[in-house]
Amino acid sequence: MPANRLLLCFILLPLVFAACGKAPPSSATLERNALMQVVFPAWQDGKRNVALAVADDSDQKASATAASQPATAQRWFTLDPDQVVRLAEDRAVLITTGSEVDEHGASLAGHPSPGLISAYWFKRDGERWIADGSQNEVDWIGFSGTPGKTQVVKLSANRFALSAEPSSCWQGYCGTWFALYELGAHKVTPLLKEEALASDNINAMSVDCEPVLKRPAGSVDQHEEEDATRHECYSVTGQWHIQAGKSGKDQPGDLVIDFLSRTEHLKTLKAAEEDEDGNVTSQALVASTIEHSKQRALYRYQNGSYKRVSGTNPVPSF
Repeated sequence: MPANRLLLCFILLPLVFAACGKAPPSSATLERNALMQVVFPAWQDGKRNVALAVADDSDQKASATAASQPATAQRWFTLDPDQVVRLAEDRAVLITTGSEVDEHGASLAGHPSPGLISAYWFKRDGERWIADGSQNEVDWIGFSGTPGKTQVVKLSANRFALSAEPSSCWQGYCGTWFALYELGAHKVTPLLKEEALASDNINAMSVDCEPVLKRPAGSVDQHEEEDATRHECYSVTGQWHIQAGKSGKDQPGDLVIDFLSRTEHLKTLKAAEEDEDGNVTSQALVASTIEHSKQRALYRYQNGSYKRVSGTNPVPSF
């Protein structure tokens, strides 16, 4: 056989074997369940437990975004497809949320247990989508094994972000927090970590705070109170949005959070009276005044994350 034909055979032989080999898993669409089965072939609705290599760390909040990566170990999760974002004509990312389980599928999530956010990228190969990168640990965030409500927003004309809003209550004190992550072509990066978004103590006391806080702003209610030192009722809620960035630039727009506060202020007008045996002969007279206020906090994208540049965050901690 002439040398040039022999050389051609050696060149074509790997291509022949590749053509006969098994094609990698792929999906014809960006439907989230179909993409899950590309990354996890055994996954399907109703049978969602998956083993992931994640940080071998007793503190689940040690995020994979840390500078020094901890050792990894296989741990089991109930994994759900949460969001699919088409980042470009030929690139997309699937965001999943996971709650830790044991190898038999029993939940390991208690009230303080965060949920796991993960990301899996896909690239278009002809008419199909194939897996092209993963980030098993974007973040651990939330309570009872869930990161809370999520959504995808635009930071600018060509940049996307994922938000997470975990909520929880302790002994009648309730709170909601807010985190934001940029969805890059190959990596998800935190932009804002667990900023307080809302808080209330409506169910924390013997007094029924709900009707108290429904009163008009400035209203005063004078009444006798058995316990004049009880905590004051409050409710603070925040609504956020991304403002449009500067025209012609792909810089992320400002993050704005508008807060509405409803707060009760108590003032003792007359102290309770007792007889010489310590028996209450008359209850305290108190004035309950309702205040409504609005605050705006402005956060600007600086050096890869959002920093507050004006305003305050009035959400009380508990």
